Order: sequence, then C-alpha cells, then structure tokens
Amino acid sequence: MSSRGQKQKWTEELNCPICLEIFTEPVTLKCGHNFCRFCITHSWSEQLKGTCPECREVNSGNQLKPNRTLVNLSNEARELKSPQNKEMRDCDKHSEELKLFCETDKKLICIMCLIDADGQSHKSHDLMLIEKAAEIYKDKLKSSFDPVIKRNEAVLLTESEQKEKISALKEQVSRLAKHVTAEFGKMHQSLYDREQRVIRELRQREQEILQRMEKNLGEIRGSLVSLQQKFSELKKQMEKDAFTFLRDENTRKRRVSEEYVKLSLSEGDLPVGIYTGPVQYAAWRDMRHIISPAPAALTLDPDTAHPELILSEDL
Repeated sequence: MSSRGQKQKWTEELNCPICLEIFTEPVTLKCGHNFCRFCITHSWSEQLKGTCPECREVNSGNQLKPNRTLVNLSNEARELKSPQNKEMRDCDKHSEELKLFCETDKKLICIMCLIDADGQSHKSHDLMLIEKAAEIYKDKLKSSFDPVIKRNEAVLLTESEQKEKISALKEQVSRLAKHVTAEFGKMHQSLYDREQRVIRELRQREQEILQRMEKNLGEIRGSLVSLQQKFSELKKQMEKDAFTFLRDENTRKRRVSEEYVKLSLSEGDLPVGIYTGPVQYAAWRDMRHIISPAPAALTLDPDTAHPELILSEDL
C-alpha cells in the first residue's frame, strides 16, 4: 500500500462512528468504543441512554472516559487533511513564510514585517510562534464549549419533562373522562345528552391546553436546534488548521454568548373540581322538571319554630 493510501486509511480510522468526522473531544465507553463527547451525549438523548451505538452493550453508570491518545492522533489527522498551499503560508507583502502571530494586530506576519521600514513595525507588539498562538486561542475558544454543552443538556431535560407533562395531562383527561362517564351512568338514559356535553367541554379544554403545551415544546426544540447549530459552528472552527484559524481571529467573535432565552414549562392545569365535584347534583339541577320529588319552597313559622331559632325578616 502506498504511503498516501496508508495515511488515508489511518485518518479514516480516527472518524467518529456517529458523525463520521475526525474525533472532537473523544471519549471511550466501558465497552471500548470511542465517540465524540457531543455525539454520544446527543445520541443518548434520543435513544436508550447508556447503550453503545456500535455493539448495543449497556454501559452502567453512563461513564465517559476522555481518551487523551485519540485527542493527539485526531489533531495530527486534521493537520494531514488540512490544505498545505504554500501561497496561503506566504506573506502577501514580502512573499516570506508566515511564522509569527501578532497579538496586538491579530494577524500573521513574517520576519520581514519586523524590520520593514516602509510599513507599520511590529517590534513593540506582543508576538508568538503561530503553533503556540493557535494552541492558546483554541484553548480560549474551547472554553465556550462547556456553556453550550450544559445548555444543550438542560434543554434536553426540559424537553423530556415537557413530554412527561403532556403524557400526564392526557392520562389525567382520560381518567376524568371515565369518571364523568361513570357518574352519568348512574343516572337515567335521559341524562345522556348532558354527559356528552360535559365530555365535549373536557376535550375542548384538553385541546386548548395541549395547544399551549405543544407550542412551548416547539420553542424548546427550536432552542435545542439553535444550540446544536452553534456547537457545530464551534466544532468546524476547532477543526481548522492553525493558519486558517488564526487568519480569521481578528474577525471572530471573542466569546460565544451565554445569554439564552430562559425556557419554562407549560403547565396542564385543568379545573378538576368541575369534573370531580357534585356532577350528579349539577345534572339534577338542570333536570328538576323531570325529577320527582321536586324541591319545594319552605315557609318557617316563628310561633312554632324552636325557641332558640332566630328568623330574619328577609326570609
């Protein structure tokens, strides 16, 4: 096999089985398989948590062990795949190899830039070798990963809780519907129309509440998609070679914003008392004209009432 073919095969073996890209922050499961931390975390949020996507073995405790060796190999693989265009590595002004990074001006410079009398001198500026600069600035950018990952996990948890509340609401409505049906079943067939009217009202309330809850769930998922896109953008920046990465440093946003819209859960509060209260009495009150005996007005006589009974004039 040619050297080029060997390098290609070697770099392909460093691809994450989920995203099929070179590992980013690789972690190892107890079963021995490796994945990007974000990829396996996201996979577990959508499938059975703790199960390896490769061998389906259950990893008790959901432990993710960082793989330092893979980190180094993945970085080397990215360097092999990065474009080695010499023109990109030469100074536009002096055609010399770019070897330094000016922290003051946030730009790549060559040795001639330090002694150029015609242009702006960088002698008094803070300078460092490009590889060292790339390492430092990538570490700074990496600090933005944790807030995104934590926010992603929080949104996934909120999504799960919202789903549970939707399920609980549906179960509650189902129980209430059975309760209402049982109560009306104790009455005469003539109460059938009343029963159906109450059930329709309950279903309508369910739809109104579910509409609000589903809308809130959509906003939660939208926030999740936005976070995943943000993580993908950060991941792409981290995969750039040192020159491309530092060339864009002057225009790169200094830090990923951690200001997100606070999400809340939409509650499924039903007026339970309407359906669990004196249902039969409410129906009876509407049907007094067909109920026997019907209620009769009482007239209290103060002369024959109990001596301790006090009657008001407005009775």
